[in-house]
Amino acid sequence: MHVAKTGSFSKAAERLYLTQPSISARIKALENELGCSLFDRSAKAIGLNHAGRAFLPFAEEIIRHYQEGKLSVQNTNNVLAGELEFATVNIASNYLLPPITKKFYDQYPYIKLCIHTRSSMEVLDMVLAHDVPFGIARSVTHPKVENIPLIYDEIVLAVYPGHPFSSFKQISLKKIVNEPLICFNRGTADWALIYGAFKKAGVEPNIVLEIDNIEAMKQMVKQKIGIALLSRFTVEEEIRTESICVVPIQDALNIKRNLDLIFLKEQHFHGISQLFLTFLFNQFQKAEPKFLKAYSTGG
Repeated sequence: MHVAKTGSFSKAAERLYLTQPSISARIKALENELGCSLFDRSAKAIGLNHAGRAFLPFAEEIIRHYQEGKLSVQNTNNVLAGELEFATVNIASNYLLPPITKKFYDQYPYIKLCIHTRSSMEVLDMVLAHDVPFGIARSVTHPKVENIPLIYDEIVLAVYPGHPFSSFKQISLKKIVNEPLICFNRGTADWALIYGAFKKAGVEPNIVLEIDNIEAMKQMVKQKIGIALLSRFTVEEEIRTESICVVPIQDALNIKRNLDLIFLKEQHFHGISQLFLTFLFNQFQKAEPKFLKAYSTGG
């Protein structure tokens, strides 16, 4: 499925941490077993042929049943043990999941978590490809995928202590338009969100620096190079130590977003996956959602 999705044996090998010859050998063995070729190898990019397209949904179903069966077996053990794999965006893996993971491991020491950090679109791709049972992402939608809000991602203005805005209770985007702004790299979803909010406010931001690392952005703010618009939970430590001041945005509706739990609509949760997701929602002070109760009995 990775070869079909990427159109490349080498890219599929990178995703699976295997060598390209190993991928090619596995594909060839499958084709020999089925008695037909699955890929059109004549084009520049590898693609599924008619037989491959016919076989793909069955392959996806096999993987889904394997994952569900594996979790069901894990759930029959008296001692909660096993492995759970999922994907998440960088902001969640860096700032939200570490304390939650620590609490989860304290309570369930024999469960291993395997967390893949990807962009939101890559998290969606992994869910669609049945690589993981669920993911945590922002601003992605797909007709096959369910989106359940986990936490509201509040964007705030981050300034250094002593900055004229540091004592403000609230501020508008128009008010900060002339300030030197440190922003995410052009072309990223974060850049589009922030730049789009300024455009909706009818102003052009004074972007003096673009960077793709949140920790680096915070250091730039501390060095008084400029100010930045960041998720509140990425600066909680700096708020605590008073090394950065944050100001709520008055027109926050223009930059409102959630971190969502995403999963295929036909996905069933039970065993370790249900346990972890229930734990996760509890940590965000949310009751076990209806979808967990509805899907947990499936299989």
